[in-house]
Amino acid sequence: MGHLIKIANHILNASEKGTLSSFITENVSPDVVDAWEAFVLNQLAEINKSNQLCLGGVHPALSSSEDGNKEFSNVPFHQGAEVQQEIFTEFQMQNVPPQFENFSFSDQEEFTEGEEAL
Repeated sequence: MGHLIKIANHILNASEKGTLSSFITENVSPDVVDAWEAFVLNQLAEINKSNQLCLGGVHPALSSSEDGNKEFSNVPFHQGAEVQQEIFTEFQMQNVPPQFENFSFSDQEEFTEGEEAL
């Protein structure tokens, strides 16, 4: 249904900006024009309003200072790929059982021996 809403918004924008409105009033019956105007004022306006809302509420960066989260407002986030990879690796290791902590794939010869025989 989203594609129909997008088409309706394009028609509305084109009729507001150009000569499409005069074309519609000249070539479309008045009852269809009235139904279109009612649709634009009621259903389309509601849908456009709900589509502009941020899912989950207000984004934390846009929240006001009255929210009481001042202690979290200056938390720095590192944007480097290496830093993010390191943080993710540390996160993954938090829940690893002790018997798997030293497990790694550093010995690649074990996995490539079968390929040489082919």
